[in-house]
Amino acid sequence: MSLANATSFASNGIVELFETAGDLVGMPSLLAAGASSFVLGVFVSMISGFISRTLSSTYRRLPLRDQHRWNAGINRAFHGILLWILGTIVLLEGLPEGGAVTGTSPLLLHTAAFSLGFFVFETRDSVTMYLAHNVQEEALIVHHMLGIALYFLTLSTQSYLYIACMVLVQELHAPFTHIGWILAKQGRDNTILWDINQYVLIFVWVVFREGCDLLVWIHIIANLPYGFLGGPFIPLAFILVGAIVLTAYLNPWWLKLKIQQFDRRNQKYRRSSPRAPRLQTVSRHERGNGANASAASSSMAPLPSYAVDGDAQSVHQRKTASTINVQDAQAAAANPAPSSTRTTTGPVHEHGIN
Repeated sequence: MSLANATSFASNGIVELFETAGDLVGMPSLLAAGASSFVLGVFVSMISGFISRTLSSTYRRLPLRDQHRWNAGINRAFHGILLWILGTIVLLEGLPEGGAVTGTSPLLLHTAAFSLGFFVFETRDSVTMYLAHNVQEEALIVHHMLGIALYFLTLSTQSYLYIACMVLVQELHAPFTHIGWILAKQGRDNTILWDINQYVLIFVWVVFREGCDLLVWIHIIANLPYGFLGGPFIPLAFILVGAIVLTAYLNPWWLKLKIQQFDRRNQKYRRSSPRAPRLQTVSRHERGNGANASAASSSMAPLPSYAVDGDAQSVHQRKTASTINVQDAQAAAANPAPSSTRTTTGPVHEHGIN
């Protein structure tokens, strides 16, 4: 089977799937495509929470805010793969009849509807994160709002659908982004697995996001002489503004953050690594005093339990205590106890008695 036949087979199968779903629930296939994306997002998030709570000890230790992020990331990764597949099929099919401005096809219409449902769910999820956990993700919300406006305008005017669906190949980064986040929560961001995932993420970002931005501008510039500016003004203006924002700000800024994650990871583990003990400089006078003090302490016999070290005990009292120790030792030697119960009274130093 050639690539063209495989692409056509996949395209027809996707359209038939949405049409069948619409017949089952009694709604138009485009509405069924958008609703299926939203419902699938709810279902995947719930299944992710149930499975993760059962199998992952890391998930159970996380606060509710990060558990919500965990489930949202799983859903985003799952939909990212689906959207990447749809965008790749659109690219392989090429420009539809009518060109980049007014050209349309059943695959483009259902892909745009499915994408609209996904971005509606993602915006709702981001707003919920803010209201429930005060998580402010302004850049992500702006990105999702741009997606809602883009697919609503292109569907309502049925124009620029090819450009709108082609950019879905950018969503391939989503699985790698969330894998890196999960590894960091597990404390495994200092492993080779995290490094490999991060390098793949940067590669995918450069090729599929920055590269897709370039492809969008190529289509815009190439179609300018053929009436690209002749389409509906509102979706055209939105596409131009969105392309400028993504190309000049959002995508390069996000790429910079992905690269800086290496430095932040290294700084985190550099701060948490144990430091070597600092060497203290001791003067010759201090070393002499320390040696004299050690010699004096090692030559002094241990005192009995009722003796007190320091200035509180006089020299005469210490000599008296030593004399008592000698008398006790001599008495024990003159009257030895039976071998089974023989003991030695008085603390006699092993090197002699002072």
